[in-house]
Amino acid sequence: MKKQNTNFSNPRGGAAIKVQIIPESTHSRVKKISPDGLVILELAADQHSLNAVLQSFLSDLFDVPSDKLEVIEGSNHYDRLVCVLDLNVQTVNSALHNAIK
Repeated sequence: MKKQNTNFSNPRGGAAIKVQIIPESTHSRVKKISPDGLVILELAADQHSLNAVLQSFLSDLFDVPSDKLEVIEGSNHYDRLVCVLDLNVQTVNSALHNAIK
C-alpha cells in the first residue's frame, strides 16, 4: 500500500489525529486511513468500555504511557479528536501506516 501524505496537526508538542471508531469488532486494529487523514479504527469494545479500549490500543500502538493520550473532542461519540503528546507527527503517521500493512 502506498503511503498517503496525511495532514496530522502538531498541538502542544504532539500530534492530533481524527479518529472514527467502529465498536464491537472481533479485534482491535487500524482499518484504514482516509485521504483526508481520518483514522478508522475497529475496536473490540462495547459502548461502555470504548474509552478504556481506545486509550489502551493507542498507547500500545504508539508505545506511549496512557497519560500521553488525550481525547480532545468527542469522548462520547464514535468520531473523536485525539492528541498524542510528546510524539511528532512523522512518528504518529509512521506508526499508523505500519499498523495497516
